[in-house]
Amino acid sequence: MFADDVPCPCGSGVAVAACLCKDRNFVPPQVPTLPPPPSTGLTLDRCYASVTRDCLPLLTGEHFLSRTVFEFLSKKGKAVGISNHPWQKDKRRIEPIGISSLTTKVLCKRHNSALSPLDKFARRFLEAYGEAKTYHLSAPSGNLHRLFNGYVTDFTERTHPISTKGPT
Repeated sequence: MFADDVPCPCGSGVAVAACLCKDRNFVPPQVPTLPPPPSTGLTLDRCYASVTRDCLPLLTGEHFLSRTVFEFLSKKGKAVGISNHPWQKDKRRIEPIGISSLTTKVLCKRHNSALSPLDKFARRFLEAYGEAKTYHLSAPSGNLHRLFNGYVTDFTERTHPISTKGPT
């Protein structure tokens, strides 16, 4: 399917011959989104994930969208354009706002850290999408491949630990 000496399209940075994806029929590993054991048994008011009873004290400043997504949308700038927010006088006007300003305290540090790999996944996904658009528009010969584990993009409620084997 893929030459052994090229980088694996899963984004691992490893050649196909040495990548774990090859033994998994080119299904990339899932992105971990749960805090590591042991569970704390604690809840923290205002932590969106407090229902898991696995919090640690102190809420952190979390971006409404992943910071990596904001950076991608701003083309690596420090601001994005927004409109239609209650504090804006003219809701139709797009106004720049600093990415660092787009945070709120909705996750404890433990859950924020656990979701960090998902932020990296989101960035890689957007970059691959942009690369595919550019590739398609330039009409080159050959194929472009980028692999993602679709289980990561299924944002249904999960109340159990995620298996490393993938969905059954």
